[in-house]
Amino acid sequence: MHIMLRQWPKRIFGSDAKLWQPYLWVGVAAAFVTLVVRWWQLDDPYWTDEVVTMRTAGGSWEQFFRSFFARSDVSPPLFHGLLKLWLGLFGTSPAATAVFSLLWCVLAVVAAYRVGTVLFNRTVGVVAALIFWNTYLAIRFSTETRMYAFVMLISLWSAVCCYQYLMSGRRDHLFWYLAASVLGLYTHYQFLLLVFAQVTIAALLQLHGRLPRPKAWWLGQGALAAVFLPWLPVMLWWVGEHYLIGRDAWIEAAFPAGTWHFYFSVFHIFLYPTWMATWWTNQIVGWYIVAFLLALVVRVERRPGGWIFARALSPVFPVVYLLASIGIPALLLWRFNIGVFRYYAATGPLFVIVLAAAVVTVTRRYRTVLPAVLLLVAVVALNLLAVAEWRLPF
Repeated sequence: MHIMLRQWPKRIFGSDAKLWQPYLWVGVAAAFVTLVVRWWQLDDPYWTDEVVTMRTAGGSWEQFFRSFFARSDVSPPLFHGLLKLWLGLFGTSPAATAVFSLLWCVLAVVAAYRVGTVLFNRTVGVVAALIFWNTYLAIRFSTETRMYAFVMLISLWSAVCCYQYLMSGRRDHLFWYLAASVLGLYTHYQFLLLVFAQVTIAALLQLHGRLPRPKAWWLGQGALAAVFLPWLPVMLWWVGEHYLIGRDAWIEAAFPAGTWHFYFSVFHIFLYPTWMATWWTNQIVGWYIVAFLLALVVRVERRPGGWIFARALSPVFPVVYLLASIGIPALLLWRFNIGVFRYYAATGPLFVIVLAAAVVTVTRRYRTVLPAVLLLVAVVALNLLAVAEWRLPF
């Protein structure tokens, strides 16, 4: 057993096992701690949004369909239908429904590993899985009876299949991308923004003559639109009800949406609850993350002729693909003045992949794991402090 544990880092990180071994053990320890936090949260009483979800999924099938066609629930029906099947098997207690979300979160961690491995390498995949499991999005949504853990899983699935199609043009990748997108569109409206970003990326590739099998891609998008068409009237009602006639005060309440401070928070809001930390903490962590991201794409070298800037990562397309998949939805949400962090569940995991690639790049370049460990420890500590503030009576 001891020999197997000693060989484990080498199997994961190969020749860099000695370099990454401290990070791996810190990450595993942090994962165990946040697993305990999740166990602690399993029997939390339902809060307002969860009550709405349970009211929709907990009744008869007739009431279930009536709630959507009567437009009393503003979310698409897929997650509620899956939850209703789960309730029939395991009951309606908070712990039973929390486990349902926890299963989706565990699968999302596996998907984060897969995305990091496909777009970069296995080391990025492992680092992405460790970071993602310890983020606020994963800790909070893994035991909440809402659709966000499922959205995170589907967004990672959609992102990796879309990327694989854009790189290879294989029809099986296109099929699985479209399948994931259908599930996402019928789970939460925020998924529309991710699909829009993917379509924008494909259109730009076609303009440069680099989109493989463009006819198959656009036919697939037409099929995706046709599948979502029956739900379009309900979605349009929701948009009109909450935006066009001005009923969006609840959306503005969470963050100062549309301001520079909120836009900057997009860089690290996926990792810990920035609204529960001090301004100085957010600035320090935010700029620390920005330094990682800059090191991912730019390398500063001193040559005999002076300092030069060189491209740090090759190929660069995976980073551009992920940043566009994150940035386009973020800009649209900012434009529509939507400040609720939950609406970033479809793009938050993709940010973690980019950050993991940056962590691996910095670690390999400077041959030290210390900056990566400091980032992980800071994220876990801030999340544990936030949990303590919610749960402890002092």
